[in-house]
Amino acid sequence: MSLQKYDQISSGKPLIRGAPLSGAEGKYSTLTVPTSRRLCLVQTFGSYFSFSLFLGLALGIAFGGGWYYAPAAIMMILVPLLDAISSNDTAEFEQSDFQKWQIRAMKFSPMAFTLIYILALNYIAATFTSLTLLEKVLVTFSMGLIGSVAFSAIHEIIHKNGFWEKAIGRAGLGFLCYPHFEVEHLYSHHIIAATDKDGSTGWKEENIYQHLIRAIPTAFVTSLPHDRNKHIPKLFLLSGIIAVSYGLFFGVGAVVYFFVQAFIAICVLHILTFAQHFGAKRDRLENGKYSRMTAAHSWNAYQRFSNYLTFGVQRHADHHRSAMKPFYLLKVDEEAPQLPFGYPMMITIALIPPLWSSLMHARLDAHLAAQRAAAKA
Repeated sequence: MSLQKYDQISSGKPLIRGAPLSGAEGKYSTLTVPTSRRLCLVQTFGSYFSFSLFLGLALGIAFGGGWYYAPAAIMMILVPLLDAISSNDTAEFEQSDFQKWQIRAMKFSPMAFTLIYILALNYIAATFTSLTLLEKVLVTFSMGLIGSVAFSAIHEIIHKNGFWEKAIGRAGLGFLCYPHFEVEHLYSHHIIAATDKDGSTGWKEENIYQHLIRAIPTAFVTSLPHDRNKHIPKLFLLSGIIAVSYGLFFGVGAVVYFFVQAFIAICVLHILTFAQHFGAKRDRLENGKYSRMTAAHSWNAYQRFSNYLTFGVQRHADHHRSAMKPFYLLKVDEEAPQLPFGYPMMITIALIPPLWSSLMHARLDAHLAAQRAAAKA
């Protein structure tokens, strides 16, 4: 049985090893307790929390009108509220902690989310012409946010080598009009993250809008030189076939819906990558190479429901350390700086540059100063 890092912030009791005091401070204590069967169940069912977005979409389909905003409200309002009233998610697990059915369930959850996203996208396209203008706007926005969570699910499965993982992940990228993401992420970002060559790394000197203008085209350009990009033209063709099919069967409005929801999802994806390595810079060595990627170059977040929503990608430092590790086994890292809020709230904050600067620049400066002090010690 592994050692469990358990958070007791809300109770005021001493913290267990690995439980951060807050997003700003990031301090740790040294006690440990065993992993419990209950916590394993919580982790298993938590991997399906993101499916609540589809329940919200079902409310929109059933009742119409403003109910089409329900998925967006769940992600951008409810999840931050749940994060605020719940303890941080600092539990750590080993594969042996789980029963076989739990491992299968957690491995299947990102694939299932991607498949349901594709089905939901097609269903809304088929009914799009029957919606009012307000409903069209709300459902397109909501599907864009669902698509951004689909990116998190796809991110998990493209890191695996199984046939079905690759097939489902690439199909999802076709429906998101971003087929080069797999190659760019696996063979570019994971190599050059936290350097000036990486379009996904957020710079302190830029706001999110400047970052999007830089990051989106750079992601495409950096995917071109790799010899593993042969599937990309086929997926661009898939995106085109989907758009033409929507136009022929469901009308021009469905085509606009298809591209706009994908654009929203892509923008949210890059808002998150902006935050994940914000201001991180690896040193350039005398031989022209960059220093080793460490946990200090990735921002973590331990907000519980945001972590469930995004398939554990908020534990970003350990993901870069062990890219093939399943999301439910990612570890807390004491060296990594911490975001003050979970991803959904950070999306909202990033869209308001003065607010982002006031929250993040001081944290970044303190983190970089601590790095410099540690290097001199």
